[in-house]
Amino acid sequence: MADEGNDAVFEQLQIQRIRDEILPLFARLAAGEEAHFENPYLGRSRDPLRPEPVMCTSVGDAHERCWQIVRESRRRPHPETLCFPVDCRECPVYVDARPTIVEELGEEFNNMVHLLRRNRKNVQSAMNFTRDLACSLEDLDLENHRIREEMNLDPLTGLFNRRFLDESLEHEVQRCQHRRRHLSVLMLDIDHFKTWNDLHGHLEGDRMLARFGKLLRASIRDYDRAFRFGGEEFLVLFPDTGLEDARTVAERIRLRFEQLVFTVPVSRDFPEGRDSRTISGGVACYREGLGAMELLELADQALYCAKSSGRNRIECVPLHVVV
Repeated sequence: MADEGNDAVFEQLQIQRIRDEILPLFARLAAGEEAHFENPYLGRSRDPLRPEPVMCTSVGDAHERCWQIVRESRRRPHPETLCFPVDCRECPVYVDARPTIVEELGEEFNNMVHLLRRNRKNVQSAMNFTRDLACSLEDLDLENHRIREEMNLDPLTGLFNRRFLDESLEHEVQRCQHRRRHLSVLMLDIDHFKTWNDLHGHLEGDRMLARFGKLLRASIRDYDRAFRFGGEEFLVLFPDTGLEDARTVAERIRLRFEQLVFTVPVSRDFPEGRDSRTISGGVACYREGLGAMELLELADQALYCAKSSGRNRIECVPLHVVV
């Protein structure tokens, strides 16, 4: 009876210890605070994250702490041939320490905390990797976009090139066909450009082209697109724009270019080192049944009309004209 009474008292003490020592650990952990069970039988109980020498060689899992690591007063040498059992309860050191259920629960809690930290670390590493990968992909996308832009640009004028014109015009024409939208095309040509090159040299011709490209970009809307069609010829796409509105913009471009004065090498014909040029343009508007190349042909016809009518003017193709 005395033994039964002692066992009952011991059980009550262990229950009280669980309430006092174990349960508060879970509350602290849930609150995001540091929580660790101080095991009196393990000398390195405050070093749960370090895998050696607290790692159990039998379990083979870094988060399991070996009961062989006891306080200095309880340590004993172990032969290298000693084969540690998988179950701690079979370990002579564990048996000699005679831990209670409280210590067992405490160690399980410590192992759980270590796993949570390790998983959290893995999750954080994964999040960091994902973030770095996303940044790398974003940088790569920006670089690809930059490369695509450079591939589509004429390096001299900064305008889009002919290759991109074919793609863009086809897209805009299909958009008109499917959604019944307006589209106007302006084709421009610098008057007597060959004469300019003969008088001042090709370098001055390149400078004129570059300056005209800058003027053209500044004269259109953000969603309009300007292209170098070839040589001294240029083309502008005006989405959602009718014939008269496109002509108004074309006239504004013509007048601005006419007012430009270029510095040229001083010569007998140009003692002040100044010269200017004009441009001619043709405007065509999409109508039902037209393809991309047919629309270009209409704009080219209008440009030819402007050239043959004296240059430095803008001509439009009437909507009833048949290609």
